[in-house]
Amino acid sequence: MCIRDRLNAWANAILHGGKLVAEGKEGINGLTLSNAMHLSAFLGKEVEIPFDEELYYNELMKRVATSKRKVGVKSVFSDTRGSYGGSK
Repeated sequence: MCIRDRLNAWANAILHGGKLVAEGKEGINGLTLSNAMHLSAFLGKEVEIPFDEELYYNELMKRVATSKRKVGVKSVFSDTRGSYGGSK
């Protein structure tokens, strides 16, 4: 299913009570899996789901504290007004 179909299904669900392509629970499951993969990389070992969310947060904050903004990076913006049948 292309992005246009997903957006149309989402709009139909909001406007007319149509069925969503994926329920919110699927998004939470995907985020949990992503966070588990990050925690595994942070610790250098396998982790089980469910994992210790406080441990994940603390490990993430260690990396945030030492993170530095990249210099010399040019921002790129894309004008998508003409996409998906929108106005030009």
